[in-house]
Amino acid sequence: MDIVYEDKYQRVCFDTAQSIMRFEVFENVGNLRESEYIDYVVKKGAEFIKKYKPQGILVAVQQFSLLFSLKGEQMVQNIIIDAYRMANIKKLAIILPYNMIAQWTIFQMVEKEFEYSFQRRYFIDEQKAMQWLLE
Repeated sequence: MDIVYEDKYQRVCFDTAQSIMRFEVFENVGNLRESEYIDYVVKKGAEFIKKYKPQGILVAVQQFSLLFSLKGEQMVQNIIIDAYRMANIKKLAIILPYNMIAQWTIFQMVEKEFEYSFQRRYFIDEQKAMQWLLE
């Protein structure tokens, strides 16, 4: 995978041959306010999804520690759903840490909207997630 973007909050990689995009969110996002996270991470990620139109997306959020308000969750959902629609993704793999159960709300909201348009699975092991994306 080639790195297409990296800053102090995230790294975005894309494998052109496999049409897979990988997002890695860094630990310091926990220092951001909700609005900053949406501007610096979510909107930036959505730009890359729209630009590259990956068929598979791997989201590595093992270090994610930010809690969202209901309004923030809805904003994230709208941005993500718009990007997924434009890219017409087929598979979404999300790598979660064990302690992230409380944050599943955001991902469950996305799932409700896209219940039949793409496959999604949650993983704790990135190699297994990547294998599934390549199936």
